[in-house]
Amino acid sequence: MAPSVVVATTLLYLAAPNPTNPWSKGYRVHRGRIHVPIEAAVRPTTLPADQFEIRIQSQVVNTETDLWRVPLEATAGYGVSDDVEIGIRLLRLRLTSAQDSDTGGLIPPSVFVKTRGVIERLEVGAFADLELPLEGFKAFDFGAFSRFHLGQVARIDLGFRIGLRYDEDQTTWPVQMPTELLINLSPFVAIAGGMRVEWFDIAEVDLISVRPTGRLLYVIGDCSQSPLWQLEAFVEGNPTRQPDPWVRTYDIEQLSVGLRLVMFFDDPSNSSVHETKF
Repeated sequence: MAPSVVVATTLLYLAAPNPTNPWSKGYRVHRGRIHVPIEAAVRPTTLPADQFEIRIQSQVVNTETDLWRVPLEATAGYGVSDDVEIGIRLLRLRLTSAQDSDTGGLIPPSVFVKTRGVIERLEVGAFADLELPLEGFKAFDFGAFSRFHLGQVARIDLGFRIGLRYDEDQTTWPVQMPTELLINLSPFVAIAGGMRVEWFDIAEVDLISVRPTGRLLYVIGDCSQSPLWQLEAFVEGNPTRQPDPWVRTYDIEQLSVGLRLVMFFDDPSNSSVHETKF
């Protein structure tokens, strides 16, 4: 009898979900009001259902002609379901130096939608972003993204974004391909590094630029109380580029440093605690 009991117990243990692995099928976790994990490496590409996010960021950039620009942006997102997120970039303000040829001031808001699918540890999805035509149609972006989770320690993000910029005398199709590796040093601290391949216009495919990027993330709070705060410092390095043709044609943004504050909220009508099944 004893050997059969041992065998049965072993089989039941192997069949049961691993309580320490959130990627095991059937895994259950006791969650607080905030459904977004503290570890950035585990977070999904879209907000969970009934979750809100407010994102405020500003940065200082200089251009090829050593002029400076300070864009300021405030974004709000909402998880319609675990796989669909909608949002609006409400405040878009750009300050520029007096000698800068770029136009500063308020930019019309834009609305966006993101959707994803999950294949074990891999997430794949698509998005669309439309600038509201308050002064006529000016900009539209769409693209695809993917995220591969390496447990609770790291994640890899890949993306593709193509846009349409309409002006009275020119129409361009800018393209970006960002790549990033994020590593959690602790549940509350993470670092990320990557690069972004850019074309100012897909028609000028030979004028390609590669820009290095880096981030430092620090999380404040816990999942039992709303909001969960995240503070980020980020930097974007000087782009590598083909020199003469691009410099004569475009005003290139160079080194950029900035801060980003992200706040995650739960729908106040939800109960304070519940159990979620993956």
